[in-house]
Amino acid sequence: MTNDGTTTGLGISRQWRSSPTANGTYVPVTGGTGATTSSYTTDPLAIGSYYYRLYTSCASGSTVYSNTVILTSSAEPTVTVTANGPTSFCAGGSVTLTSSTGNSYLWAPNSETTSAITVSTAGSYSVSTTVNGCAGTSAPVVVSINPSPTGVTANSSSLLECPGGVIDLTATGSTNFTQTVLNEGFNGVNPPAGWVIAGGMAAVDEWTLQPDGYTYDAGSTATMPASSS
Repeated sequence: MTNDGTTTGLGISRQWRSSPTANGTYVPVTGGTGATTSSYTTDPLAIGSYYYRLYTSCASGSTVYSNTVILTSSAEPTVTVTANGPTSFCAGGSVTLTSSTGNSYLWAPNSETTSAITVSTAGSYSVSTTVNGCAGTSAPVVVSINPSPTGVTANSSSLLECPGGVIDLTATGSTNFTQTVLNEGFNGVNPPAGWVIAGGMAAVDEWTLQPDGYTYDAGSTATMPASSS
């Protein structure tokens, strides 16, 4: 804080004073630097509002004081990032990261300045925001891209089975792919009515790999209903 007026003459003294309220009692400041000069720097302030005046006295005993300066110290905002889906996905996927409310935003490492960003590349992402003049930074969110499976094959233990019989369905693929679920069913738009995969899942759609956060694994058993031919 600096007095922008001019007071000259012999016997001039200055004293910065503070009060917890605008109309309270102003007492000489403690700490900081420049308490008896025209410019005063406070020590770090706790959260709250503070009121300051500069009192100027002359040798004759008269004293005048400046206008009141109000300083407000606020808490650093808590910044969070929310993802609208998994942060680990296959190449070609993406996830939207949204910051908690702020007055301004700066994302790292891509320097975007919107409240939400869509990410399709691997990396560690965080956002800095300001709220009422105070800045805060979120914890990083790590986005990873999983490799696509290779060499995926599907096989049946039999191409023809009598009603009530069992066919083993198996699949193989690259061993390093661990973020898919195997959708086991039959090719064709209209599979035989009543066919089910062990566990009660309807046997529809062709063999496909779908990213869904499960471990890629082999094996399922399809049972032909007794009424089928």
